[in-house]
Amino acid sequence: MNSGIDPLPHQAELPAVQIRRQRWPSPVWLLPLAAALISLWLLLQNWLEQGEIITVHFPSAEGIDPGNTQVRYKAVNVGKVKSVKFDANMNPLVTLALNREMSDVLDCSAQFWVVRPRIRGAEISGITTLFSGTYIGMLPQRAEGELAENESTICYQALEEPPATKPNRPGREFKLMTDSMGSLDIGTPIFYKQLQVGEIINYRLSADSGQVELDVFIDEPYYRLINKNSRFWDVSGIDVRVDSVGAEVRMESLTSLLIGGIAFETSPEQNQGLPISPSNTVFKLYPDQASSREKQYQDRLYYTVYFNGSLRGLAEKAPVEFQGIRVGQVEKIKLHLDPKSLDIRIPVLISIEPQRFSEELSLAEAPKLMASLVERGMRAKLENGNLLTGQRFIGLSFDEKAKPDLIAKGQFYDVFPTSPTPVEELSKMAAKIADDLKSSLGGVRQFIETGQLDKTVENANKLLLTTETTMTEAKQALTKAQAVLDQLQNKTLPGASQNLDKVSASLVTALAQVSTQIDQLAMQFEGSLTAVTTDFDQLSNTLNQSVTSMTQTAKQAGTDFKRSSVEFDQTLQRLQTSLTHLDRLLAQNSPTQYQITEMLDEVTAMSRSVRALTETLQRQPEALIRGKKEWEEP
Repeated sequence: MNSGIDPLPHQAELPAVQIRRQRWPSPVWLLPLAAALISLWLLLQNWLEQGEIITVHFPSAEGIDPGNTQVRYKAVNVGKVKSVKFDANMNPLVTLALNREMSDVLDCSAQFWVVRPRIRGAEISGITTLFSGTYIGMLPQRAEGELAENESTICYQALEEPPATKPNRPGREFKLMTDSMGSLDIGTPIFYKQLQVGEIINYRLSADSGQVELDVFIDEPYYRLINKNSRFWDVSGIDVRVDSVGAEVRMESLTSLLIGGIAFETSPEQNQGLPISPSNTVFKLYPDQASSREKQYQDRLYYTVYFNGSLRGLAEKAPVEFQGIRVGQVEKIKLHLDPKSLDIRIPVLISIEPQRFSEELSLAEAPKLMASLVERGMRAKLENGNLLTGQRFIGLSFDEKAKPDLIAKGQFYDVFPTSPTPVEELSKMAAKIADDLKSSLGGVRQFIETGQLDKTVENANKLLLTTETTMTEAKQALTKAQAVLDQLQNKTLPGASQNLDKVSASLVTALAQVSTQIDQLAMQFEGSLTAVTTDFDQLSNTLNQSVTSMTQTAKQAGTDFKRSSVEFDQTLQRLQTSLTHLDRLLAQNSPTQYQITEMLDEVTAMSRSVRALTETLQRQPEALIRGKKEWEEP
């Protein structure tokens, strides 16, 4: 069927295609070939750089991300965490892939730790991990001197904190020995005349002495000031002292108040011609500056002392003084029970430095000196050091009333003789007075109970009755004599010439009778009086002896009490002086209180600043590097 459209025009025939064969491949293949070569080169380089793969036991895998967490040594990437899994005890087991350079220097003593932000003492570390994330730090090997004898032999130790390292600056290391750390830590500064000249780099507990051993680093040139006469002491916090002279407040610096510190000094007089102390020289760390300035002696004599009274207030390290000068200290106080006799004693071990009596005294001559002093009357006595706190110390003094004594040989140490305190002496005297009074009253009571007093009173009563009877008879005789005399005067005298002989005879007879009766009365009275006098003499002697003993004891007690009263008055005067100084110190407008108030204001302001800084870091950790952001209110 035909349509209205014309058929297509005739098309010309296309030319035939001619195919040519090329000898070389197309340049397009150069791209995959280059990619293959680059891949082979990367694989070869990776194989050449690939080092040892090790496994480390970490206490915690916090912050460790397999495939992302890097291993760094001195801020250089030396490996990567390959995997993290658990061992048989369900502890994290981290596999590390290290490069070849690190594998060549890796040792079994290598240490690993997780680096994160830490604040330790005056040191802040790991701040960069706030932006880059945590990573694993490492120490490939340690020197032989850094390995401890009792350290574990397990390879590749994982640590909780970074190990202590020596600062990379000129200086010298020394060692300090102390009984306790206190507020000291790694990074705690060391001061010389309030200038920071070093720091603490490590610490450990000494197994031999039981003390804490501090490794300190002193910068150059300050370590050249240290010799064998140098003294180190702790300056942490504030040192406040109150004595009879007044009050003293010392603070090294604000840094030592917050994080602690150590100071040292060397006397210029003792620094002349002495060599500089070599590295790792051991020094003693004193608790304060006052104790560091006390002269130290190596030679000591040890004695045991026994006291009868209570030892309340006496503690170890308490001073042993001679006339107010410290010559030793109390080393140990121990309660001892004898199982056989059940006798309880409290031996007190003291040490005496004989060179404090004479610096030229040798240790061999010291025991002889102490023995001579004891023979002269030196005794150890408990003394009150402070009436407010009740602290006590041992005083050495010469006692004139002490009985002769010697230093006795003990089981472990020689026994030093002691003398009682004034209070104990007063107690003994009071007990002696009570015993004498009790003995006297007992003698009087015994005299009464034996009936001798009743017999004496009965004899006295009989004597009085006899005397009364004799006096009556004598009165009658005198009456008769008076009658005879009256008769003689009135009747007989006129006829005296006739009856003179009779009157004389009668008078003689009457007088003889009176004389006889008076003699008998005198003999009876003398006998009764002798018996009464004998009984009263016995009673009087007993009472005289008791009164004499009581008088002597009371006199001695009065003397000792007077001496104790004088000492007590002097102590009260010193206490009053100390309280006066303390009152001046604590007065409302005193300079010391003003300085303390200013210092507390500064500390308060500093605390507020530190608090504001801490809150800012908590909200904006990047503020340490980028600065504080100024937030705009909408």
